[in-house]
Amino acid sequence: MITLYDCLIPSPHTASDTLEDQVIIIDVITGSYFSLNSTGAFLWERLDGQTSLGTIAEELAEKFDADPAQTRSDVLELAVHLVEEGLVIDSATFSLYRFHYEPCFSLKIRNPFWHGEYFP
Repeated sequence: MITLYDCLIPSPHTASDTLEDQVIIIDVITGSYFSLNSTGAFLWERLDGQTSLGTIAEELAEKFDADPAQTRSDVLELAVHLVEEGLVIDSATFSLYRFHYEPCFSLKIRNPFWHGEYFP
């Protein structure tokens, strides 16, 4: 269960890019892509594994002059959706994931979605 105390981070098998005021996210395993509007992009850009969802909700309320209770609810709803889609994981899971898959991170893999781009 996701709470406002959780700190999330983009899943290692995602790639994202900011286009104007939105973010496009691609799951490089499934090939599925998602787009987030400006408020979703605000959330995505702050998913660093150290900032709680509650803090992000407070910052969102300040930036967009919105009701803090509504931003908390919206942030949780989006976070749950992102977790369900496998686009984000909690920071503790990421630590385990990196430990388990560390040898894979040293490989260069061709990114099929952006010609000429490589990522570890």
